[in-house]
Amino acid sequence: MHKRNARIGSSPLEIAPIVVVAVAIVVVVVVAVVGVLVGVFVVVVIVVVVAVVVVVVVPVAVAVVAAAVVVIAVVVAAVVVVAAVGILVYSHSSFSGPASLSE
Repeated sequence: MHKRNARIGSSPLEIAPIVVVAVAIVVVVVVAVVGVLVGVFVVVVIVVVVAVVVVVVVPVAVAVVAAAVVVIAVVVAAVVVVAAVGILVYSHSSFSGPASLSE
């Protein structure tokens, strides 16, 4: 009776290693899939952060630098104009003399 049952079905001692191996394979596959998904997620986050930096920060920085260049150019132009006007006023007033202006 015992021999016939052993031939028809498998004993728990024969099934246990298969179950352990199957569970181990499932665990390894799940861990691998989760690891790949986490890795992909991290890569996607890094790519998104880099893209945001490139798309948002770089143009803003370029705009700030351009604005600074424009401001510097305007200030330099204003200084040149003021200096030119000052030189012209001084040169014209020196012909008639500073004393004649005050008198």
